[in-house]
Amino acid sequence: MWLPKEERHLLIVYTVLDPNFEGRDMIFNIEDLKWALDKCIKPSEIIIKASKLRETQNNSQMANSSENVKAEVNNNVEKYMSWLKAKVTIESVNNRLRERRLIEYSDCGTGCYNIKMTLAGWDLGDKYNSW
Repeated sequence: MWLPKEERHLLIVYTVLDPNFEGRDMIFNIEDLKWALDKCIKPSEIIIKASKLRETQNNSQMANSSENVKAEVNNNVEKYMSWLKAKVTIESVNNRLRERRLIEYSDCGTGCYNIKMTLAGWDLGDKYNSW
């Protein structure tokens, strides 16, 4: 099965974060997944970045960026619009993956998602990872 690029990218991320198919629930926020929606990113880069995300999740450390307060105020509108666009896209992709029975997905609140891989989804994601 060949999926659209956005679906492939998120499925690769979910598979890398559950490498042994433990079938566990994984909780993501939009910032964890937004980078995977870049149309120019290569699957090999997705695997590398998702592996780093898995390491930070395993260490229970959240990466905090310290920005200048003025720059943050000036960029709030741009950040919000980027966040909103990513939210719509991520929810759409997750809904399509759920309809294909590749993941189980629920919304945990504003911008947080509970994802659980199905065996069919994990198998397909593992194939994408091996290419």
